[in-house]
Amino acid sequence: MNKSKLLGFALGPLGSAAIGFVTLPMLAWFFSAEDIGRIAMLQVATNFAVILFTFGLDQSYAREYHETADKPALLKAATLPGLATLAVLLLALLALRPGLLSQALFAVDDGTLSAIAAASILATFVSRFLSVILRMEEKGFAFSMSQVLPKLLFLALVVAYALAVPGRAFFMLLAAYTLSIVAVMFAYAWNTRHAWVPALAARLDRRRLRHLVAFGFP
Repeated sequence: MNKSKLLGFALGPLGSAAIGFVTLPMLAWFFSAEDIGRIAMLQVATNFAVILFTFGLDQSYAREYHETADKPALLKAATLPGLATLAVLLLALLALRPGLLSQALFAVDDGTLSAIAAASILATFVSRFLSVILRMEEKGFAFSMSQVLPKLLFLALVVAYALAVPGRAFFMLLAAYTLSIVAVMFAYAWNTRHAWVPALAARLDRRRLRHLVAFGFP
């Protein structure tokens, strides 16, 4: 890997840290400590869900990437188990107890907030695998942007909302956070369409899936 690619990968952590340094004081200026704490809870829950429901298959995908000729099939085998499990779980929660997720994260029993939070969690999960594709293709700058753009877009939406609307509603803060994640997910889906579109039609190899799970799940 040459210096330019290494620099591209380094931009992600550096840019994320710089934006985070600006974002927290900005949020504290416009929103209450309670609302900021709620968003922090969502971020913790989202990170935990991504770690748990990837089943370590993102690491298996990275390990097998250069040794596998049928990369679309590999991507499908690595992504499908966690994505299907997480989607079914979130849909079941929303159907059986619409306000449960919101109550657990925000101490507010609200089905709409639960649905927005679920969309945020699912979009982050998908973005995780899209970013791994970029990393394995050694697209350092694009990979770094997968870390920086959600934070940058969230900051821009918060500032725009805070300046345009006198009241500071948590709903709008949550909507801005989720919108930034979903928008970036679609951007990366477009940039990696050459990898995941063929994966949709690829055959799911159960033997390969067992191999990936055996490596990644522990």
